[in-house]
Amino acid sequence: MKDTRMDLKKVELAEALGQLGGLSGVTELLVSQVMTQAPTCINDQTTALDLAKMFHTKRFRHLLVCDAGGKLVGLVSDRDLIGCFSPLNPPTQEELAAIPTSVLMSTDLLTVSPTSSVDHAVDLMLKHGVNSLPVIEEGRLLGILTTTDLKVLLQVFLERQQSISSESTASASSSN
Repeated sequence: MKDTRMDLKKVELAEALGQLGGLSGVTELLVSQVMTQAPTCINDQTTALDLAKMFHTKRFRHLLVCDAGGKLVGLVSDRDLIGCFSPLNPPTQEELAAIPTSVLMSTDLLTVSPTSSVDHAVDLMLKHGVNSLPVIEEGRLLGILTTTDLKVLLQVFLERQQSISSESTASASSSN
């Protein structure tokens, strides 16, 4: 399933890169073109044990925490969860099941809008040392932009550049 999700993201990013500087007049990538849409959300009572299982099975590194109305109230990362583990005194499953996300999550979040440029989002991530940005529009959660999204963007960009370079080389060779 992860490969399918990643393959779909690559196709979407290739299309977005194809629009850059093309006839469509797009001159910059927008967060909406790169973000992960409809991200998995949890509530603040999800236990540390459940978080550990989700991070492991779904291979997520960040989970958004929403209230019953779907409003974003926090974000929890795999790094937040690591704080529960001590190599000298590892917690039991019962102890992890007693720790709610509410005590682990960050609530002072940086966010971006879907119409923000990817350049602006990357600047924010670098300046503040964060690996993800919730994407919000008019108070509604639309997605999340993560470093994984940006790595996939870089991969698609490099593959595209290599393809263009190969085509140029082939074209130059055939005209000689």
